Amino acid sequence: MWFQQDRCPAHSARNVTEFLNRKFGDRWIGRSGSNKWPARSLDLTPLDFYLWGKLKAEVYREKPTTKLDMQERIRRACSVIDTNEIC
Repeated sequence: MWFQQDRCPAHSARNVTEFLNRKFGDRWIGRSGSNKWPARSLDLTPLDFYLWGKLKAEVYREKPTTKLDMQERIRRACSVIDTNEIC
């Protein structure tokens, strides 16, 4: 498994990068990691431009009513994503 981090400055704090190094070793992508990811690269960040949009559309098809409802909607939306769509 690989972990892709966004470019939020707080996510490059030392305690965060130490955690990611322990958890994922050399298999995480981010500003402070050994695997750099170009900002806003359309061909390299399909999660930003496809997956999150698809999940958001599914989750917000109807307005969530509670925090638990929102969590369940996210779980359901993630569970039906076809891995062939995002590979």
